[in-house]
Amino acid sequence: MPAKSCARRRFLKLAAAGLASASTPASALFRLTNQCLDPTGTPASALETAAWQGINPADWWDCHTHIVGSGDSGSGITQTPDMHAPLKHPVQTLQHWAYANAACIPDTHQDVAFVKRLRALMDTTPKGAKAMLYAFDRAHGASGDPDHANTAFFVPNEYAQSLAQAYPERFE
Repeated sequence: MPAKSCARRRFLKLAAAGLASASTPASALFRLTNQCLDPTGTPASALETAAWQGINPADWWDCHTHIVGSGDSGSGITQTPDMHAPLKHPVQTLQHWAYANAACIPDTHQDVAFVKRLRALMDTTPKGAKAMLYAFDRAHGASGDPDHANTAFFVPNEYAQSLAQAYPERFE
């Protein structure tokens, strides 16, 4: 493994351990909390408007949109418990916080909150533009069987498909 990767991994582990042992939340400690502005309350800039000139929105798909959540809606999404064990697994806990923070989803009702946020973001694009939703597969062992112990996060294909069917005007 390159020296830079080892140094980066060591830094992340130390930073995560510091977050886990701090008495204040990570967001207060580092002031890294995403402001999660309301996308519908932010008018399109001149640059955004100009970028759409000459583009048929029906021909535009964001072709790499991962779904996130916690499975709290019956979606079938699973997360490793390691993502919620700051003392045992500080790096995965920090990753979980970073993903949820970036996606503007709270600690509860994550499945519904993510879909609501993604729909609001898509509603700021011209009608016809779509996001291609991606599931997130499990790790698999040499035999090809699912390896649940080494799967950090899983989003079933069926859930991605159900969202595309529920909101065909914005999702594929």
